[in-house]
Amino acid sequence: MSRRLSSVLGKKFEARVRVLFKPFEEKAQVFTFHPNRGTFLLIQMGNDPLALETEAAKEAGRQFIFAVRAGKWDVASRYAPPHLPINKMRAPEWEEYFGKITSAQVSSVEIIADHGILLLAGVDVRVRSYSSHLPDFLVDPATGLIVRAFFRARENIFTKLPDAAGFTDPDIEAHTLKRFGLAGTKEP
Repeated sequence: MSRRLSSVLGKKFEARVRVLFKPFEEKAQVFTFHPNRGTFLLIQMGNDPLALETEAAKEAGRQFIFAVRAGKWDVASRYAPPHLPINKMRAPEWEEYFGKITSAQVSSVEIIADHGILLLAGVDVRVRSYSSHLPDFLVDPATGLIVRAFFRARENIFTKLPDAAGFTDPDIEAHTLKRFGLAGTKEP
């Protein structure tokens, strides 16, 4: 039987694990195992690069930007949690900004630990005046939803957003707590 197990599996496999520590710190790890004589040996462990989640975050950012540009708020809401204040994006200064967008490409994505693990996506937004704006977005990799939109994490001379603070879901921390079965608590 162990021989069959080895020959059927015969390849290494990965287990992805998320852990929440106190104070509020989330970790994502990958453990790689290899079958050996009817059992499994841990051969490698390290930080999860969140490769699939990063690609999904890039697409969510692009789709969200073009949905708000087109005024398709129902489409934009598919990429946002319920409490992200999308309605505030209908303000005249934001509508004017969105109307000038001609392209949007995610220029960078990095994993950060802020209210749990989030993906910080920097977007290169081109506007009609041929200038480049660089808003940031935070994406929850577990859900693929944008929890903070159109803000600047760092000051940049190319950023000309109507409000550099952008839009934030007030429940960012609650999303992580809920994922770990700690919904409704103040601390993990």
